[in-house]
Amino acid sequence: MTALQSLQPLGDRTRRGQIVSAIRQLVVTGQVTPGERLTETDLAGKLGVSRAPLREAIRDLVETGLLVAEPYKGLFVRDFTRKDLEELYSLRTALEQLAFREAWPHRTDALKEDLRERNRKLDAAIARGDDPDVAIEAELYLHSWCYEVSNHALLRQTW
Repeated sequence: MTALQSLQPLGDRTRRGQIVSAIRQLVVTGQVTPGERLTETDLAGKLGVSRAPLREAIRDLVETGLLVAEPYKGLFVRDFTRKDLEELYSLRTALEQLAFREAWPHRTDALKEDLRERNRKLDAAIARGDDPDVAIEAELYLHSWCYEVSNHALLRQTW
């Protein structure tokens, strides 16, 4: 195993990353509901953060589609329809199938063990009942394997 293969993803240690994680958890756990309006003032006050890193975090969450910023109206939790979720999963399925086809010729014993270890981490996070963010990060870490191994730059960029 090379030194790079043994690297693990870094946790969100930046203030922006911590804010993204906190807001994402509110949405995922249903503490804020789809369509609910959020204000920077309330979020900054409740999180105990300044507005500069909060705005960066909001920008990240808008870019990923979890929040929606409507000019002159405000910031809202995105409302996902069944069709939205079906489209997301169908696209993700197609991309992952391509990523696995591209990755398959590059697999080695060490890479297969890396994939198994990622799966064990996800299983452990679920079994422990970790907060949703931990399980989501473990799931994304597992699924990123095929993109990393694919040797396909555009696929990695899309991921």
